Amino acid sequence: MPRLLVARLGEGLNFSFAGSTQSAYNDIDKAMLSHYGMNVANGIYTMAYRIVNIATIPVSALDAAALPRYFRRSQQGAHAVKNLSFRLAWRAASSGLLMSGCMFLAAPIIPRIVGRGFTESVSALRWLCLIPAFRGLHQLTGSAVTGMGFQRYRTVAQLAAAAFNFALNLWLIPRYGWLGAAWASLATDGGLAIVNWLMLHNLQGRTGEVSAI
Repeated sequence: MPRLLVARLGEGLNFSFAGSTQSAYNDIDKAMLSHYGMNVANGIYTMAYRIVNIATIPVSALDAAALPRYFRRSQQGAHAVKNLSFRLAWRAASSGLLMSGCMFLAAPIIPRIVGRGFTESVSALRWLCLIPAFRGLHQLTGSAVTGMGFQRYRTVAQLAAAAFNFALNLWLIPRYGWLGAAWASLATDGGLAIVNWLMLHNLQGRTGEVSAI
């Protein structure tokens, strides 16, 4: 057991760090809105984002259930992991799109539930509604990269996404407020979906590498 702990310590730290970077690019925009004194905009945006997080629960549940299967499939080779990941990713994206449509149509209910002060959250939610579909792609393909033993690559991608999101928010929020934050979130999740998809494809056949740094 101590030997296994030492052997997998780097990979475990990578996995933990990747989770921290995900929290960073999901939440840094709210902190920046407050930093720039846009408290009303922050309330509008945060209300919409919380609904998005709730709508993403089915995707997150599928991702959590898929990760052990990826590890088992990795014994059959990268091709088996890749095929399973692509099937599950499309299912997760389809589920996300269904939730996106529901959020877009149901958005006008927000001010009726929480008050007219959140009327602009209707627009915010409609801008953000595609995020569950993007997360369906990047979470399921990213977990497949982890299951193949390449967590360090996923960590780098997550770190790059966090830096990209911060830079976009730094540029967009002072100019466009919560709308800029929404654009940055869409670009980050959409870009990460593309990166993880390409990364999973390119890593096929390299499962012989040592996974821990």
